[in-house]
Amino acid sequence: TNAFTAIYDLANKKIFVRHAGVPGDFNSDGKVDGTDFVIWQTNFPNNSGNATLATVTTDTVNNSSTLTAQHGTIAALNNLVAGTATLTDVGVTTLSNAGSATLSGGSTNSASNSGTLGISGGTLGTLTNSGNAALATVTADTVNNSATLTAQHGTIDALNNLAAGMATLTDVATTSLTNAGSATLSGGSTSSASNSGTLGVSGGTLGTLINSGSAALATVTTDTVSNSSTLTAQNGTIAALNNLAAGTATLSSVA
Repeated sequence: TNAFTAIYDLANKKIFVRHAGVPGDFNSDGKVDGTDFVIWQTNFPNNSGNATLATVTTDTVNNSSTLTAQHGTIAALNNLVAGTATLTDVGVTTLSNAGSATLSGGSTNSASNSGTLGISGGTLGTLTNSGNAALATVTADTVNNSATLTAQHGTIDALNNLAAGMATLTDVATTSLTNAGSATLSGGSTSSASNSGTLGVSGGTLGTLINSGSAALATVTTDTVSNSSTLTAQNGTIAALNNLAAGTATLSSVA
């Protein structure tokens, strides 16, 4: 049979999913009866033990212990403070992470992180981060960051780095950056940036920068900079610099 059966070992606090000959036989006694229903009703979809999902289509998972999943889909994953979740090539509609979550490949439509989140490869719709998030070679639509964000390679369509946010990007292509906190960009490309916090850009390309904070450019190829605060630039090029009334611009070896 191709049916999946969830086995709940309550004594040892282990929950896992496997192919089984008798779908719904949760206590593996060869029959499906009221005892199996009580086990399902009591435990699903809560995991406080050790759960392993493989190529499973799942609605909701509330995890406060150890969860591993490969392939398949999870409509809603709530990874609680004590939860450790490891997902590989899983399609997730909604992720709420307050614990430790590691995602490899797959896709996540919407993620909210107040814990520790690591994503490598795959796609990400919207991420709201108030914890510690690390992205590696991820294609992301929108990231709202108010804590600690690191990203390497990949793309972020819109990055909103809020006042308390610390964002470090390396070789990331960003369409739109709004920075009110502290952002450091190395390499990569940024089409449009608005800075009212502290922004450092080294290498790579920058389309338009509107600066009302503190911006430092090092060996950056830039189209247009409109500065009304503090701007420093070394090496690189700036096609058009508009240094406004309140602006202080210091350029060294800049074309």
